[in-house]
Amino acid sequence: MFLLENRMRIKDELQEKINVLKENPRLYPFIHNNDIVRSFYIRSLAFSYIIDDNNKLITITEAVFIKSSLKLKVK
Repeated sequence: MFLLENRMRIKDELQEKINVLKENPRLYPFIHNNDIVRSFYIRSLAFSYIIDDNNKLITITEAVFIKSSLKLKVK
């Protein structure tokens, strides 16, 4: 909903990133020296995600505009 309101269409790019993460979940840089919390970028959005080591589940936790203080909580 948030992305639609701001006329942002990233579905294909996001799906491509998720497919890459399924193959190599530790590809992108980690955050605050925490190996299971990592981030990637699509256009002007930064996404953070958590890797569950037990079953290799990847959960995208939030999306943030790079040049803004607005955040989108993903549930």
